[in-house]
Amino acid sequence: QFLYFIGAAMVSPTAKNIIAGTGLFGCVVMTFNGFVWQMQRRRWKDQLIDSFDNMQKPPLTQLPKPGEPVKEFMPVDVKGTFDNEGSVVVGPRPMPNKKDGRGNDEDRAGFLILTPFEEENTGVMIMVNRGWVPIDAAKSRIQRVQYTGDGFRHVQLKGFIRKEEKIDSWWYGEETDANSKPQIGTAWLCCRPYEILRDYYGRRWGANQIEARTEKHGARRWMVEMVEDHSGEDQRIIKGQVFPMRRTQNDLTHVSITPLVHGFYAAFWFTTCVMSVYMMRKIIVDQRAGVLARKARDQVLARDTSRLTAESDAFYQQVKRAAATGSSAATLDLSAKAPDQAIGGNKDGKAQADQQPPKQ
Repeated sequence: QFLYFIGAAMVSPTAKNIIAGTGLFGCVVMTFNGFVWQMQRRRWKDQLIDSFDNMQKPPLTQLPKPGEPVKEFMPVDVKGTFDNEGSVVVGPRPMPNKKDGRGNDEDRAGFLILTPFEEENTGVMIMVNRGWVPIDAAKSRIQRVQYTGDGFRHVQLKGFIRKEEKIDSWWYGEETDANSKPQIGTAWLCCRPYEILRDYYGRRWGANQIEARTEKHGARRWMVEMVEDHSGEDQRIIKGQVFPMRRTQNDLTHVSITPLVHGFYAAFWFTTCVMSVYMMRKIIVDQRAGVLARKARDQVLARDTSRLTAESDAFYQQVKRAAATGSSAATLDLSAKAPDQAIGGNKDGKAQADQQPPKQ
């Protein structure tokens, strides 16, 4: 049936217009969606670049309290304690700076290490992105502690506040399952500090203590990302590389696609959408003109057919009357010739009778 429809579309102009119109309508929807998406990306990129100015502000010496407004990329410099046993991996993710490990096995894939951090004196806990480790760190605890250490470790936390990540669903909205629990063994797909910290409370103090610990220590929708300052306070050297491997401040502010480029993309999608709308309108107008032309043609054909039928009927009646009139004339002619044919059957019958001698 599909091949039959395609074959009919190759012959029927109406089917061709329907297929072309349907395809252009889909093109209009997709191109307009691309235009809206690029405009959203452009606005988000503008906000991201504006937030880079927060890096130049004085660092926070105390973590923001619950309910306080938090600005992304605000520097943080606080004292506290890492719980290395509560570390989780997030990913897989590429190496943050490939030129340092080009050609090594670590260049293939790896994970981010997120570790719970308890602020000194206040007891507030947050998740800290300590950097990137090879994929071996996710295979077992023994291999993980080779890169992160074990137990509790007092550190001077320096970094920048970063917002949580999320995975959007294919259709619309947030992918709840992917954002609320580990997906690959003990690995999380994205950095969700609130869910990860509550999961840590459950693993450390028990599931029945999650709400109480959340009330006491807090759970934030943001985290702190440490950057490479070459202090090496909580890092280790393995195979000539420093782990966890961190991004520099320049890496954080690097933008590969600028808002101007997003504007060009949006203009391209909008232009394509307008052209698709114009072509679809042209097809609709042509289709409508074709329908009106076919209706006018059918009306003319019906009128001509009626006229020809009437003329045919009139001619038939004429012929019928002529035939009837011809039959009557022939009958009268025969009646007029009958007496002469009774006498002699010819014109000389009367003359022959006159020439006979009278009887004596």
